[in-house]
Amino acid sequence: MTADRTPTRSTSGNTDQAVEWYLKSISTDGKEVAFVYMMSGVASGCERAGKAKVEETDAKAAIKAFKSVTTDRDRPCTEEAAYVDESVALEAPLGSRALVGCRPPSTDASEGAVCRDLQRSRDFGVLGPPTAPRERQPNAQDRVPDGRLRS
Repeated sequence: MTADRTPTRSTSGNTDQAVEWYLKSISTDGKEVAFVYMMSGVASGCERAGKAKVEETDAKAAIKAFKSVTTDRDRPCTEEAAYVDESVALEAPLGSRALVGCRPPSTDASEGAVCRDLQRSRDFGVLGPPTAPRERQPNAQDRVPDGRLRS
């Protein structure tokens, strides 16, 4: 499977453009993935909600979301933000497969942790207001040989 961020021309004077998306939820049966993506220029019609598609293998589910962007360079465009709620149905439960495609053009399996990261979604504002940065937990390098924390 190849991911392509290159816009594709459509006959409507718009181009489909791959967008970054943020996870909202995975259904309890693992067969539906809900996510959000952002666009701007909605009031002026410069950007419109596009489509989403998913490609599945035994190792991963690659979700690609697209917005439709005008090809008219002379059109005045507004800059207000809009969020689009989207979901895709999977043929098989996601389970432990990598969930990828949230940062186009990458669909590498190593993206799985990023695309499943709900903190990333919270920080973007998808799941409510962003939270404070996580406090770093002590690890083995922070301890002296008897197990106490270094001072």
